[in-house]
Amino acid sequence: MTKKYLSLFFLTSIIALGEVNIYGPGGPAPVFKEISEKIMSEKKEKINLKVGPTGSWIEQAKNNGDLIFSGSEFMMSDFTNKLKDIDKSSIRAIKFREAGILVRDKNPKKLKTINDLAKENVNVIVVDGAGQISLWEDMVGKTKDISLINKVRKNIKYFAPNSALAVKKWEEDESVDAVIIWKPWEKRFKNSNFVELDDENKIFRPALVALTEQGNKNPEAKRMYNEILSSKYDDVWKKYGWED
Repeated sequence: MTKKYLSLFFLTSIIALGEVNIYGPGGPAPVFKEISEKIMSEKKEKINLKVGPTGSWIEQAKNNGDLIFSGSEFMMSDFTNKLKDIDKSSIRAIKFREAGILVRDKNPKKLKTINDLAKENVNVIVVDGAGQISLWEDMVGKTKDISLINKVRKNIKYFAPNSALAVKKWEEDESVDAVIIWKPWEKRFKNSNFVELDDENKIFRPALVALTEQGNKNPEAKRMYNEILSSKYDDVWKKYGWED
């Protein structure tokens, strides 16, 4: 190899190692966006972050993914089936998010409990995909009241495939009174208030992060992975409604 091409080889290697490619769903995305911006500002590294429904980024992640994050355990398990190069030994839970009820501003129908979602003339949205599969039935099921499952189901007007589509429906259809969803999504629903449930109806699921085989070979990706798992960005997680 000539000196010219040897120099080009090392330059290309340095550039490749100087970038981190991160992929994941919309739920934890604001946290990862802010962390990425902080790291790029502090260390002058390039971080490519692509988020959204799995189908929008999965093929790209197969080619160059370094870090993959998820909004639940079962979501990460699904990613390991779709992305065969995820290092399963690197999968770690980071922070929890709490599920509750989002209502219209000032809560005009006075919805305060899971049982209230079974009332007459209450229209509900649930997310039946992404990190929320079975979430609503887990929350209602904790009451051990089978009739409540049937009553709440009757009031569900839209089963959203993901949270972004739930936001869209919320904005388009003012007849919707409530959404069962994660607390961090409150800021993305206009004119809404988050109703925290009693302990017996609360559900928590964690955000997780993992390295791919490519990420294991990328020093910047490994450093970012370790920083995410440390307490360094606890304030960022808290800002967006995530907790220990």
